[in-house]
Amino acid sequence: LQGTSSAASTLLDLVCDVSFELDADLKFRDEVPEFSAMVTLGNRINIKGVPLTSFMVGEDDKKSFEQRLHAELPGDGSRSLAGLQKLKLRDSLGNHVETEVFYVRYEHLGT
Repeated sequence: LQGTSSAASTLLDLVCDVSFELDADLKFRDEVPEFSAMVTLGNRINIKGVPLTSFMVGEDDKKSFEQRLHAELPGDGSRSLAGLQKLKLRDSLGNHVETEVFYVRYEHLGT
């Protein structure tokens, strides 16, 4: 799956303003300067380990996003799930930023 994951990341980098990886708890795996700049209006903060949901405005967005990312994978043998969700994020001044989040979830093999 490493090659598949890398290919998806490359594709997302081409079509998205910001791309990043989240862990199983929906926390940022690494520092993402582009995302930090978008939500902190230039103030540089390290968001590694911060839940993406902490930037979401509404509880409905949080619940819906969590449900989508923790949903069962299709029963057709697929090891990935992709989708799109509109989310409102909050910047450091409290402004709401309308976004479209493309996501690709992978089931990792125990190797």
